[in-house]
Amino acid sequence: MSDLKDEALVSRSPFVWHKIFHDFPNFKIGLCFYILKLNGALLLWIGTEEGSFSGLSLCVPSHLEDDSLHSCQLYKAKPNAVPGSSLGLHEENLSRRIAKRLQCSVYVSLSLPAHLESAWDCVSPSSQDTLSSEVESVLVNHLVECTNGLRVEESC
Repeated sequence: MSDLKDEALVSRSPFVWHKIFHDFPNFKIGLCFYILKLNGALLLWIGTEEGSFSGLSLCVPSHLEDDSLHSCQLYKAKPNAVPGSSLGLHEENLSRRIAKRLQCSVYVSLSLPAHLESAWDCVSPSSQDTLSSEVESVLVNHLVECTNGLRVEESC
């Protein structure tokens, strides 16, 4: 069974953020999730407890067309890395999937160790699932819970 710890942190700032730790036993890793709710957007940081900031991608839903999404990689920690490196693509893909579900702008930072970067889309023999789909599932389930039944568009 997975280990999920959630901590909602509210201060005098205009931001509400949540910290989650989730254990992924099929991949022998625990990941931290920081979810920062902004006005009309979400910032999601996913990484190990060591905490680094390796990149940032953004997806913005179009207000002109229902299914149109615009995304890009905004920042990468290693400027000499090949454009479109796999971690940047993973960030951008995750930001697109979450933005499509929630219909709000989504910033995503994946700060994963190198061995997880290569395993991100590999199927686990025991679960028949990928780390990327398990991370997305945990993230979406938590986002739904922390909106307290409000329409998702209003909660972003």
